Amino acid sequence: MKETDIEIEQLRKKLDSIDDSLSSLLSERVNIALRIIEIKKEKGMAVEDLNREEQIIQRVSQKNPSVAPLLKAVFRRIFDWVKSRHQPL
Repeated sequence: MKETDIEIEQLRKKLDSIDDSLSSLLSERVNIALRIIEIKKEKGMAVEDLNREEQIIQRVSQKNPSVAPLLKAVFRRIFDWVKSRHQPL
């Protein structure tokens, strides 16, 4: 195997590990968010909190400005997906 191929393979293994971590963290985040929605519904509170969503986007974007547009899109999608799980049928 060429040195370049070995390096690519090593980098891909790192990416695989990061992907596994991201998917686990995303699953944990979704479960916590769904629990918050359940609590809000039990208490008769509004499920959607656009101010909180914007605060999250601003916080993560400021911590990672080089990928801020990507983070904004990803988090908006996460918020929408979670809220869609609790829409009345």
